[in-house]
Amino acid sequence: MNREVTMSPQLKLPNKTIFISANSKEPIQERLENPDFTSMQKFVGGWVETFVFRYQNQVATMVCNEEGLIRGLPRNQRATELVAEWARKYGLKHPQVIVGNVIVLLGFHV
Repeated sequence: MNREVTMSPQLKLPNKTIFISANSKEPIQERLENPDFTSMQKFVGGWVETFVFRYQNQVATMVCNEEGLIRGLPRNQRATELVAEWARKYGLKHPQVIVGNVIVLLGFHV
């Protein structure tokens, strides 16, 4: 039995993907691509954890290393500032620093 698979009209893929290295000497890379799960794991260096927030009037999903704090990954100052900016805008307390490499998927929402 053949079944046609279609994407839900409510599902939008990311408009832009931003790669933010923990090494502040490396440039932030913006790409118009949708990385697969394996490439996201490779960039963040392990299991992934996601955090959803609003950025520039879009839904954004930050992908980071789930065990980053436990493994002692370096602080990602640029990603920490991004989340802190969001938290201030919405009157929320920013609980901790972001560590390791992160990926931000802009425009992804259901």
